[in-house]
Amino acid sequence: APVHAARFPAGPPGLVGRGGGCRLQLPDPDISEKHAAFICHDSGNWWVYDLGSRNGVFVNDQKVIGRRLEDGHAVRF
Repeated sequence: APVHAARFPAGPPGLVGRGGGCRLQLPDPDISEKHAAFICHDSGNWWVYDLGSRNGVFVNDQKVIGRRLEDGHAVRF
């Protein structure tokens, strides 16, 4: 499977998906139109959230609905 990497500066949510309004667009049929969101909370911690995708969001190979991210975590869609 292809590997994609991205960094998001603090600010508005980083939407991931096939849709035109996503900051990170992945033209893959296994990715939903709006698949996931990366959000930096006021605490400064980044979280990833599944937006009701068909195939899920995984952090370190564990399926998650929402998860705080730490250095070295691998996120897969």
